[in-house]
Amino acid sequence: MLPVPASCAALLLVAMSQLPAPLAGQSTRPSAVEVIRLQMPSNLAEQVLARIAAAEAREIPVGLLELHALELAAKDLSAGDIIRGVERRAERLDRARRALVAGGRPSPDAAETVAAELAMKRGADGAMVSTLARSAPAGGSLAVPLLALSSLMDRGLPSDQAIARVEAWIESGPVQAAPHPRPAHAGRPEGIPVNGGRGSRPSAPDR
Repeated sequence: MLPVPASCAALLLVAMSQLPAPLAGQSTRPSAVEVIRLQMPSNLAEQVLARIAAAEAREIPVGLLELHALELAAKDLSAGDIIRGVERRAERLDRARRALVAGGRPSPDAAETVAAELAMKRGADGAMVSTLARSAPAGGSLAVPLLALSSLMDRGLPSDQAIARVEAWIESGPVQAAPHPRPAHAGRPEGIPVNGGRGSRPSAPDR
């Protein structure tokens, strides 16, 4: 499995929580829309929900926008700031979704969309996201490769090198190690055996 940073994994879990669940209709918890109406003044709530409805018409994952609206409201921001925050998030998600669609993903799910949004926030452009989408096997989720791309860029790898490393990982198959960068000074020099040349006894495997 390809490990991702805790911050990225948290975003993935939030996105996954927006996917439909078979028993969702049996839940007694209030929906995000109901919470928005409870937590915000009625005029503000309707304006926020109107923006979310417009985003839904563009096939943007609205669950992410609903949660974002509630997060903004919890910060005690002004009505204008909340509305602008929802609009900006919708635009970022829309750009991410369109990049995935351009790469051959006609119906990206919430996890893939938020992972693409994060990668673009870290410095990847839409063309890079589209390229990665085209290189991935059909039927598999792009969420983890996109989060790995974000992780590599977070660690200081330039975006072009980061995407090349993730593409190489995809081509090598899921059993290969994660494409984490290594600092130039870290590890043993190239060509030096694991045991430093001290005889032929094999070293213990890494765990």
